[in-house]
Amino acid sequence: MPNQRIALDAATAISYIGQPVLVELVWDGDPEPIWRFKHIVGVVVPVQGVNDIGYFLTVPVIGSTDFPDETYFDSIRTIRTLPVIRSRGQRTSGKVLSRLPLPHLIQSNADLMEGGCSHV
Repeated sequence: MPNQRIALDAATAISYIGQPVLVELVWDGDPEPIWRFKHIVGVVVPVQGVNDIGYFLTVPVIGSTDFPDETYFDSIRTIRTLPVIRSRGQRTSGKVLSRLPLPHLIQSNADLMEGGCSHV
């Protein structure tokens, strides 16, 4: 599969601030992409001669960190915004997660988790 990256202009990149996203990341020399859930908290836009490659400042959606990570635009193949998950009770949060458009590999893992693992 070719490692085509997305093209982000400043306005589009800024529109992601405050959004939880699912990103597919690829790097030259790595055979497989990785998928990560991130929350975009800032953007550094490319400025010719100063900063040639823009990047998002991100924190994990699950877990915590002391400082944001840099997710460079040139390593992103796919980016999808996620719905904000607001729990109205125990019954609804699982239904929202099951409707997310997850990639095949992640969906397979989610199905395993949902059904339980019988061969442990």
